[in-house]
Amino acid sequence: MEVTGAESIDWPLKLQCCGNPLWGKNDALSLDLSVKKLEDAEKSEAHALCVACTYCQIQFDTVQKEHIAGKKSKVSMPSVLYPQLLGLAMGMDSGVLEMDMNGIKPDNVLNFVSQPD
Repeated sequence: MEVTGAESIDWPLKLQCCGNPLWGKNDALSLDLSVKKLEDAEKSEAHALCVACTYCQIQFDTVQKEHIAGKKSKVSMPSVLYPQLLGLAMGMDSGVLEMDMNGIKPDNVLNFVSQPD
C-alpha cells in the first residue's frame, strides 16, 4: 500500500473474512460479517478498503449496497482492488482501470495515492 502513497492503517478486523464465501449459503451471516468489518474500518478512520481478493471486492462493493438499502449499516465505504490502486499511483487513467465499474464510487481514493509528475 505504501508504495502507492496510500497509508495502510491497522484495525482490529483487518484480516478477518469479508463473508463472501458464505454468500448464497447463509446470506444473513455473510452480511453480518461484512457489516462488522465495515463498521470496524470506519471506527479506525479508514477512507476506503483496498483488497487483493476479487471476492472481497464483490462483497464490499456490490453486496455493501444491500447493507445500505436494507439499513443494516450506515457505512458507505468504497472498495478498490489493489491493481486499481497501483494503476492510479502509476498515473493510469481511471477509465482504463474500470473504476467506473465500482459500485460505490472511489472518488476519494485519488486523494490518497501519489501520482507521477
